[in-house]
Amino acid sequence: MANELYSDYSNSQLYEVYPDAERFLKLVDKVKESRGIAVGALTNFDRRVVPLVRLLGLTALDFVACSEVAGSSKPEPGIFIKAMQDSKQVCTYACPRVNVIS
Repeated sequence: MANELYSDYSNSQLYEVYPDAERFLKLVDKVKESRGIAVGALTNFDRRVVPLVRLLGLTALDFVACSEVAGSSKPEPGIFIKAMQDSKQVCTYACPRVNVIS
């Protein structure tokens, strides 16, 4: 049963992208290039989420940081550090819990 559940939750057909999320990501996609920013998602889900995001058509996301790959879960600092690394952006402010200054 555990293997079946694991397999089921790897299938994009079990997920739905809400219409308001699609609209929001379309707006973000227009803005991100002109502003030079990266847009991503942080999740406590495992590595199956990366292909799921692509299969669901969430192309506005430049990266997905998942807790399994980061070796850290929200709200721990490690997943946020991984997200900053994956974004290839420079953190130009002090991140209080992470203590990162660029």
